[in-house]
Amino acid sequence: MVKRPAQKAVKATRPVTKPKAAPKQASKPAKAAKSASKSASGAKSKSAPARVTTPYQPPPPPPPPPLAVPKPPDASAVTAFEHGMAALQKHNYASAKTIFETLVDEFPTEGFLTDSARVYLLLAVRDLQRRPAASGSVEERLTAATAALNNNDDAEAGRLAESAFKDDDSQDLAVYLMAIVAAREGRTTDALEHIRRAIEINPDSRVQARQDEEFDILLELDEFHTLTEAPPPPAPGAPVKKPLKKGR
Repeated sequence: MVKRPAQKAVKATRPVTKPKAAPKQASKPAKAAKSASKSASGAKSKSAPARVTTPYQPPPPPPPPPLAVPKPPDASAVTAFEHGMAALQKHNYASAKTIFETLVDEFPTEGFLTDSARVYLLLAVRDLQRRPAASGSVEERLTAATAALNNNDDAEAGRLAESAFKDDDSQDLAVYLMAIVAAREGRTTDALEHIRRAIEINPDSRVQARQDEEFDILLELDEFHTLTEAPPPPAPGAPVKKPLKKGR
């Protein structure tokens, strides 16, 4: 029997390996910062909207200062202006001219009121220049004056009556019409004087004036009643004086 040669026992040996180096551990603060930066960048890229820039707008201007309260016009100027307008509407251009001239001279700083007075003053002057001169006979002018009075054209009636009385001062109708014009315009003194003159020319004017509604404005004046009352009868035996006839 053949014997196998004995084999040397081989001692098993482990391969020599180099020890692994221990992994480096990052510091906790640095690791936390890196993680936060990564999460922030990820969140920014996913959900943050794009930034919209608005154009620059200047601030609004300050409010304007409050307006000054206008000064009211002078009461006397307003009254004069109203009288001037009333005369203008009645075609009494001469009276309107005088009133507006006075208003402009005495109240030059009334602004709109004075400017309006200047405009109406020019209108009154223009209409005065257009008025034709008195013409025709005395009777024709008195007829025209009566018609103008009935049409409420007091200025024309007064102008024609004055013209007729200037040419013939025995015309009681002329001065009576002048009294009506004065009463309508509120010139009571002139109205009383014209009535007095009409009664002197024609005593029958006394009764007519007393019953005339045109003179209602004079009813509160004692002088008017004195003028229009019937004169007392003459004493018995006293001679009756007859009015002297004016020579022609």
